[in-house]
Amino acid sequence: MRSIGLFIFLFPLVVLAQRKDFFHALDTVNAEPVNTRSYAGDKIDVLHFNEANYAGIVLDYLNTVRNRKGRKAFEQDESFNRLCRVGMAKFSKNYFRGNKYEHQAVRYSEFSLRYLNAEHRLFKVFTFEVNLTHLNQFTRFYYLRDDHSTDLKLFLGKRPKITNPEHEGYEEPKPVKVISEFEFVSRVLKKYVVEPGCGISIQRTTPILG
Repeated sequence: MRSIGLFIFLFPLVVLAQRKDFFHALDTVNAEPVNTRSYAGDKIDVLHFNEANYAGIVLDYLNTVRNRKGRKAFEQDESFNRLCRVGMAKFSKNYFRGNKYEHQAVRYSEFSLRYLNAEHRLFKVFTFEVNLTHLNQFTRFYYLRDDHSTDLKLFLGKRPKITNPEHEGYEEPKPVKVISEFEFVSRVLKKYVVEPGCGISIQRTTPILG
């Protein structure tokens, strides 16, 4: 009972400290606009995922698609950019694991936009995952720690019992392939309906939309 009482007493203090830290970050974060660039045939760098870099190719691709449809291009907003940058640094990873945690991202977004006196208060927050490899949901794969032929060290199928290349029954492992930048932006675009006035920032597995 003492432990429960202590937790109840300390929990509001922890939440208050977290929120204070979050708003302090909003005041100090660099709000420079995202640098856009066209996607290339390069593979996504999964191990050193550069959020700002890939946000740039997604934003460029979205505007390319909107231009084809005769729609106005996205214009970056300082308040949304500031919120997205802080979100990448401060939001818990749980916020991006499905609808169960989505309300937390929505709540912090609402707090932040009021705090920043943002001009655009009509927004929608939702979360999703984007697979950065060519693995399907139920595809089997295994990890080879001592392999240096690929960056991921992941291979398709079941872990082989025969690992000696000189053995008659040896089969060459098939590495898991990483998707290209074009495949990445295509997969992101399929996840949501493009609406005017949205801000976007890329997480390792999930974009934040404002």
